[in-house]
Amino acid sequence: MLNREIQVFVVFVIIAVLRTLLDIALWQLLVWLFKEKSAIVRFFTKFNLNRFALAQALSFLVSSAVSYFSNKEIAFNNTDPDSVELVLKFGIVTGVGLIASVWVIEILTSNKKILSIVNKYPLVKKYWPLLAKLVTVGVTLVINYLGLRLWVFK
Repeated sequence: MLNREIQVFVVFVIIAVLRTLLDIALWQLLVWLFKEKSAIVRFFTKFNLNRFALAQALSFLVSSAVSYFSNKEIAFNNTDPDSVELVLKFGIVTGVGLIASVWVIEILTSNKKILSIVNKYPLVKKYWPLLAKLVTVGVTLVINYLGLRLWVFK
């Protein structure tokens, strides 16, 4: 049983790495497209979301759709037809991950105390948004694995 669980986890991690690469590439593209003064960014700042958080929400949703199909079929070997219950459960786990990821990246890229520390180190400052994204990926990896393994595709 433990060997099977390790195999499932290893496959999940491989899929998660591929999903993460897609997520980060799309996030980088969206951050680049969403310049600080663009109309879409100005609109979302009314909701206290910076361009990094907006890009996070969109890249997370796209990579989650890819994750659903690859984890269902490959990692968790769930061949049951898609049901409303299964999609709803996946949507709930994805929603929790989305809220957590947007919250984490918003704090890491907007909190004045954090930024005052980051700004002391030029190299860290230069790459801070990407480093914040990687922290966010770690948080959502844990949420997604536990939610998918223990509840969605059990």
